[in-house]
Amino acid sequence: MWLVGERKACAAVVLSFFGSLFLLNAILGPDPPAPMFGALALAYLAGFFGLVAGWFWSRWYCLGLGVSGLIMAAMMAWQVGAEPFVLIWGGAHLVVALSLVGKGPASLFDGRKDWRERYRMDENGANRLGKSIMRAGASIPYLILGGLAPREDGLVLPLVALLIGAAGLWAVVRLRTWGLVAMAAAAITASFAALGSSWGGLPALAVPAGIMFLAGAVLPFAAPMWRALR
Repeated sequence: MWLVGERKACAAVVLSFFGSLFLLNAILGPDPPAPMFGALALAYLAGFFGLVAGWFWSRWYCLGLGVSGLIMAAMMAWQVGAEPFVLIWGGAHLVVALSLVGKGPASLFDGRKDWRERYRMDENGANRLGKSIMRAGASIPYLILGGLAPREDGLVLPLVALLIGAAGLWAVVRLRTWGLVAMAAAAITASFAALGSSWGGLPALAVPAGIMFLAGAVLPFAAPMWRALR
């Protein structure tokens, strides 16, 4: 329980900073990438609001954002080197991840008894749900880059994958089974999009990462769903 409130505040500050930065880029920046920056702002500000509001799933979701940012920093470092903005991006997301890991922060969110009693969730079910939400949250920035980054091929499948994936995450947060099906469908759609795309730079690396995280989000519930179908 060491500095739990302070760690929560640190994570919220980072998410608020990047959400505000993306929002300003969407409003004041050039038109082609404006939808992409707007969607990224929404993703980060949703995490910030969830932490401040104390929603039970927000720690898992923000951990996913933190992990995705670290991996994205590694991708950018591989492409352009250890530039200052890459180090700042990676370091800030490391702060988010480290601030929210552990039993202390969990006690403020997913470790509470009220939501578990309301949804009749045992420890194993909560662990599966947490893994699914964290991996789905990690996929969102990559789906945004793949679906909304400016490109010339006019392919609509990446945008469809983003919409289905976001809907799937919302449904899983609401404990709806169809959310898992939606995330699996988003992974398949993104896979077809990757085959027919002409991406370059970071989006070309982001789409496979998004597919990997979406597939991983379904895996915790794969065995229970198979047993139920049988």
